[in-house]
Amino acid sequence: MMGWNGFSPLPSISRDRRRIWTMIMVNLAAILERADEQVLPSTFKWISRTFRASPEQLSFIQLSRALVQGGTSSSLLSIMDLHYTRSCPNINV
Repeated sequence: MMGWNGFSPLPSISRDRRRIWTMIMVNLAAILERADEQVLPSTFKWISRTFRASPEQLSFIQLSRALVQGGTSSSLLSIMDLHYTRSCPNINV
């Protein structure tokens, strides 16, 4: 299956190399998400003193960030799914 412009997005990369690249990217995303989950609560004390925010306000900020992040990434991934393919037409999977 071809991409939106009629060309395969990754024509010169073998299936094994694409799988390795995908695993690296997924693991990197998981590591960054886990780091974000650990860093944000640890900064609550500093942020609450700086901005004189209550724990409820900080929780609302964190919830808003999670909703925006989830909504943005879902929308972006669905658009990318419509225009790009994950398989190369020259390789039998």
